[in-house]
Amino acid sequence: DLPDEMAYQNYTGTWDFTIPVRVDPSREQTVAVNDKNADGYGIAAVTETPYEVTADMMLPDAKQKTDVFLVICDASGDLLEYQGENTDTYSTYGRDTSRVFIFICDADDYLNNLKGYYYSEEYAQKKATMNFAQYLKQHALYSTEVSFD
Repeated sequence: DLPDEMAYQNYTGTWDFTIPVRVDPSREQTVAVNDKNADGYGIAAVTETPYEVTADMMLPDAKQKTDVFLVICDASGDLLEYQGENTDTYSTYGRDTSRVFIFICDADDYLNNLKGYYYSEEYAQKKATMNFAQYLKQHALYSTEVSFD
């Protein structure tokens, strides 16, 4: 424990600093998928970095991004966590993403029904016979899988 006078310090003045961050592009991999189904749903490309995976959706002309929900599962078929408000980018931290399963789902169906399969208290038992990726494959508007080196 810190003494009370050290627990909170307030520094005034002009702050000016830089944080040197170097991005290593050699650790980023993009796989061109360029596939869509007869209904016009598809994936153009999937990009993986050491921290996240992102997919570029292709939608029918009559659909907007808000009509669908992009879902990405890891190699075990479990849902990856999306990055804050950006539901097209999923965290890869601590997960096997050598292969990912990608789904485009109807937004209302996913949010009101499909995600409940994964978040149910019985998921551990359900997973023994059907993981989340297998479940979504039966209900998604589009699905594909991508392997990374």
